[in-house]
Amino acid sequence: MKIILASTSPRRQALLTQIGLPHEVIGPSIDESNLLERATSAEGRKSGAVHGVDIETVARGTCTLAQAKARQALQVLSGTAHASMGGQHEHADRVTATDGLVPTTGKASEDCVVVACDTVVECDSQILNKPTNAADARRMLRLLSGRAHRVVTGVHVCRLSVTPAATGATAQGAATGAWQCRERTAAEITWVFFRELSDDLIERYIETGEPFDKAGSYGIQERGAVLVERIEGCYYNVVGLPVVLLARLLEDVGHTLTDCWT
Repeated sequence: MKIILASTSPRRQALLTQIGLPHEVIGPSIDESNLLERATSAEGRKSGAVHGVDIETVARGTCTLAQAKARQALQVLSGTAHASMGGQHEHADRVTATDGLVPTTGKASEDCVVVACDTVVECDSQILNKPTNAADARRMLRLLSGRAHRVVTGVHVCRLSVTPAATGATAQGAATGAWQCRERTAAEITWVFFRELSDDLIERYIETGEPFDKAGSYGIQERGAVLVERIEGCYYNVVGLPVVLLARLLEDVGHTLTDCWT
């Protein structure tokens, strides 16, 4: 079965390869920061959280954005827009499940699974995305210095099975077939504890260029490992893809990860 990763992140690609999951990449082209802001702002205002959001809102926002990335990949694969499905997106122990038909324009030729993720850092009810420049990276690292923060990753998995025309398909779908779509969504949260960072260490780290493509301005799997004293939770979540959660979501849509190992 074809696996599609809706992400150009080299870290996520490497993790899929590490766990033995061959895949292709369809990179999203959506405005992540704007969409996450829209997904969290209204609920954050209701919650009364300092700086606008609480962790539950952040988790739902990452799931919403992961879902948007996956559905953009679906548009590429199916040649049509994927209708929005409702439902709340919760933590890893409460998985959102939706099923339905997705009509195609004839481009569907084999079953496939789409995997999409979104990772943010939350500290003191502030969302830290990728830094826009060195000053922004410096601000984030100073905020994280000597403190605990949370890394939140929303994961969305869609399994698309090519089926003959079925009740509910459009007229075009009746002629070309349709995809039976099974979707699962959940979020993983990991606590990360930073050591005290000197100004010199922050500046030297920024000079490496490593912070600029990473939420929170650090990479635990690279030089940024020396910034972290300890974590509580999934290490791979901090890298950008909680692999145990992914394996569970894949199983929920009927695709066992170990099938790819043979």
